[in-house]
Amino acid sequence: MFDFDEVVDRKGTNCAKWDTIEAKNKPKDVLPMWVADMDFKSPKEIENALVKRIKQGVYGYSFAPDEYFDAVISWMKRRHDFHVDKEWIIPTPGVVTAIKLCVNAYTKENDAIIINKPVYYPFDFSIELNHRRIIENQMVYKDGFYEMDYDAFEKAIVENDVKMFILCNPYNPIGKVWKEDELKQIGEICKKHHVLVIVDEIHEDFVYGDHVHIPFYNVDESYKEFSVILTAPSKTFNLAGLQTSNIIIADEK
Repeated sequence: MFDFDEVVDRKGTNCAKWDTIEAKNKPKDVLPMWVADMDFKSPKEIENALVKRIKQGVYGYSFAPDEYFDAVISWMKRRHDFHVDKEWIIPTPGVVTAIKLCVNAYTKENDAIIINKPVYYPFDFSIELNHRRIIENQMVYKDGFYEMDYDAFEKAIVENDVKMFILCNPYNPIGKVWKEDELKQIGEICKKHHVLVIVDEIHEDFVYGDHVHIPFYNVDESYKEFSVILTAPSKTFNLAGLQTSNIIIADEK
């Protein structure tokens, strides 16, 4: 049983969350909720594995063994009924890095990339720093929930000759878990207009109540032909500092 009541003092450990408060001219007693970095300890199994490796005393180059890929494949199947082949997985050092890699690989300078707003701010600079154009599609707040205006989304794609859509599911920061019919509408619009979909699914394990995370590939088999899924264990197990994530690409082309 995991102890969620244990208080861990991370101050003085070069912690980006707690040890930069003074440098940012914030009150010393402020609660730094600006970064998705939990103060819960990672599972004991992770600590034990790291300690075992550290005790070897040599920290040279390494590679992702079969056990790594097996763990990703098994987790996706057991938790999300998501079948992933080993050949689809490309290990990467963080989802933001993965987004930038996708932007560079699949678009050219000045190409238009559409994102919803509000959304996780690195989506913006991943596009801007690579000299692409940001097209904003505002979410509609209605009866306490955010919804997409699909007509406005499609119109923006057509008018700006959009090449890529970066989708966040579950949605950071608004917490929306996209339903299957919503993902279907997004997928059909993007398929119709030949828009590549990059799906950030890093928060896939933070789903509560009756909500169910639906991987984009599970919505329709054809979506594998024009989409890429990004995942990571960093949010689920509080491993952001280990810089580990995955690009999942089903279509070899």
